[in-house]
Amino acid sequence: MSETLTTLEPVCAEPLAAPGPPDLPQLKLTRRHALTTSVWAKVLLVLAIPVFSCVLAFFLVGSQIFQRYADPLWVRASDQIYTARNVHCEIVLFGDSTAITGIDPKIIEAATHLRTCNLAQTKGVLAVLGTSGLDMYLRNNPRPQILLIQFAGQDFYHPSSWRDTGAYMEGVVPMLRFYPRRQFMNALLHHPEIYMGMMHFAYLTGPMNLLRNRLRRQVPQHSAEVPIDVHLVMPQPAFKSCKGVEDIDPMFHAPDATFIRELREHYGALAGNVVLDAAPDSACDPRLDFLENTLVGLDNRVRPYPAQLFNEGYEHYTAQGAARLSASIARQLEPLAAAAQQKPAQSETVAVREPNQPHRHKP
Repeated sequence: MSETLTTLEPVCAEPLAAPGPPDLPQLKLTRRHALTTSVWAKVLLVLAIPVFSCVLAFFLVGSQIFQRYADPLWVRASDQIYTARNVHCEIVLFGDSTAITGIDPKIIEAATHLRTCNLAQTKGVLAVLGTSGLDMYLRNNPRPQILLIQFAGQDFYHPSSWRDTGAYMEGVVPMLRFYPRRQFMNALLHHPEIYMGMMHFAYLTGPMNLLRNRLRRQVPQHSAEVPIDVHLVMPQPAFKSCKGVEDIDPMFHAPDATFIRELREHYGALAGNVVLDAAPDSACDPRLDFLENTLVGLDNRVRPYPAQLFNEGYEHYTAQGAARLSASIARQLEPLAAAAQQKPAQSETVAVREPNQPHRHKP
């Protein structure tokens, strides 16, 4: 029996195919995804820079270091109205920049023998926060025997918008530092221009003021132990005539008799005597006759001062103009001061509205 041998042929595996190019649609998808990711990363980076700059600006402006070294001199000095505690000012002077540049409390104190403090604020602060700074001071300090409020004639009105003044950042800065955070956040929602204004203040105005203050060595030290004084004469030279004189605030508003009455009623309960004055106006102001005829309910009349007593617009006084105005106010207050000295002093603080409810203006 013969056996049949079966020849087993080896089974060879099929050769491996050489690697070819990847699938073209998949490659396009990968490249497109990488490109999209790169574009979005650049977009986010571009958006992150201004957002980070804006957030940093808020922290810078709100810091004590910035406040001490980079604020404009008059803004830094006017912060005292928010920080003063238990300061006994027998005469309190309040108002706009006409009171900052025009009323020297030392002259009034020498004439009346009553401790005098100048708490005036700029028009930008008043447009944003109203007279709530004065309310805050009266709540935290003893009741003054005399309160004098002086505004430029056209500032006795209720502004309806921050855009009534271009200097609104002067009011936003103290709002950030001294007022409830909810009020500041509400302002951000309704006034988006604050973002750009804050960055400009932090990165341009602030460093320029820092350099200017350091060169002039102007870093004033304020203390609750000395009279509060924001009197500041601008460095510009005096005008020689009306030629070339222009108003620093061209937005003009007619005086509001209702606002004047509300001021007197509100602060009449918070001080021994309330005096409401209109600041002397430049004889160059073409609106002078209108102001003289429309301002009613004040304790004085608008008086024309020669152009040589001003160095900026119709309302910012030279040192000579401030001396003349301060002497005039001192004579006006002397009878009230004499009567006040015969009465027992009232040292208690007074109850006033919260600072987040400004009395004068509505933002």
